[in-house]
Amino acid sequence: MLFKNKIAVFDVDETIIKTKSIFSFYKFFLEHEKDDAKHLLFDNFKNKLDKMLLKGASRDEVNSVFYNEYSGVPVKHLDSLGCKWFAYNAYCNKFWNIDILREFYVLNKTHITVLLSGSTKACLKPLKDHIGADHLLCTKQEEEGGNYSGMLIGEPCIGRGKEKALTGLLKGMPNISYCDSVAYGDHQTDIEYMSLMDKKYFVNPTLELKEFADENNWGCVYE
Repeated sequence: MLFKNKIAVFDVDETIIKTKSIFSFYKFFLEHEKDDAKHLLFDNFKNKLDKMLLKGASRDEVNSVFYNEYSGVPVKHLDSLGCKWFAYNAYCNKFWNIDILREFYVLNKTHITVLLSGSTKACLKPLKDHIGADHLLCTKQEEEGGNYSGMLIGEPCIGRGKEKALTGLLKGMPNISYCDSVAYGDHQTDIEYMSLMDKKYFVNPTLELKEFADENNWGCVYE
């Protein structure tokens, strides 16, 4: 077996996959749990989160409100829905950023691969297992008696939370070489964890991120 001492870190939503899994899976959840008003429920909830952001709420606060929607849902049931959600999407080319997925498979042969996401383990673990990533770091939901409580364990895995989660993982890997270690992300809040790696690439960056990349000698990848 090849000894791997380099690391490749990939954001998931809008990096490896084109969609935002956190909302795509929630909509899938509603379609299987609610009545004919499911689309109205999704739109109303999405509008609620958007208004929170406009009023200045942090992404951490919005993330916490989002996960409260799963309060009382059995862990095994949500995991089962996550598998169904992934199976529904996995073989659709529109689901994947194909070039990034190909790069993942190339790096997976020589690097320890890590997926980072603020989304739920229920929908991310099937994806992680499917592509063969070594580690998954995501937002942790609190469990009570086999159900989700609606609360989070620690802070959401977004922004600074991603950096903390990755740093915690790296502490247990003292033999990692940062030379040629790689990070991929798509949002300004990914900058902190990406900065830990030797090579950094934004996926489909905004003009602002493109300017940041140019100024700091980071790469950009366009799908």
